[in-house]
Amino acid sequence: MLLKMRKKEELLIDAAEVEPTRLEAYNELIKMYRSDSCFSQKEEEVLIKHIKKDTEVHDKLAKQDGYSDLAYEIGCAYWYFYKYDSESAKDIENKTNSAGMNENQIGRMKDSVRWFSEVKNSKDENKNKLAKIYCNIGKFHGEVTANIDQGRTQGKFSDYWKDMQEMLKNTNEDDEEIIKLEVYRLIASSLATYMKQFLTDNVPQGEIDKMLEEVKQKNALVNTITDKTSAMKRQVEFDIDTAIKNKDLNLQKKGGLNNWTNQQ
Repeated sequence: MLLKMRKKEELLIDAAEVEPTRLEAYNELIKMYRSDSCFSQKEEEVLIKHIKKDTEVHDKLAKQDGYSDLAYEIGCAYWYFYKYDSESAKDIENKTNSAGMNENQIGRMKDSVRWFSEVKNSKDENKNKLAKIYCNIGKFHGEVTANIDQGRTQGKFSDYWKDMQEMLKNTNEDDEEIIKLEVYRLIASSLATYMKQFLTDNVPQGEIDKMLEEVKQKNALVNTITDKTSAMKRQVEFDIDTAIKNKDLNLQKKGGLNNWTNQQ
């Protein structure tokens, strides 16, 4: 099976080199790279080499009707399936930045923005809508530390909240387990890390409680089959508990619910 996949990859790469401005080979490559729920750095290099390295080739591809769909699929490959060479299941629970967010997850989101930003005119309007949400979230995490340090958070967390709501609403029961868990993990870790900022930016406490409960219930329903997804599920459970504790702590520090606006 592995030899068959390698042969198929070689044939597709050859096709892309012979006719670099045709979308078909790239569409088949990204479909193959996503099929095992793992988008590796080696696979990334193949796509970058053939799509982004030559400006003239990229510009011709980008003008074609199907390019937005290709860019969307590559963006999703980064967001949900990209694997750093050194990443392990242990990293999912332990590798965090100074704010408490998973570094690899943030890196994937930021790297996906350059692809989602190219989704302009897909015939699937839902892809156009979701690509904008992915871009917003990726950019948010690329700027959030500087915005907090410089006191430029007003309105940013309430906007981010709306994007998280849309992302959760567009996550379906029949999605792959890793896709569902990545969404749940993003929401739970964001609330655990930035609860104070969400509350300060007038996100209603009642809405926060509702989202935490929804993510908790949906996460519990996921039957994991790999070490990676099991670790992701455990991390969601931990972050939900942390988010609840941080919410209660922040409310107590402010003298109770009455000191927060627009809670219900």
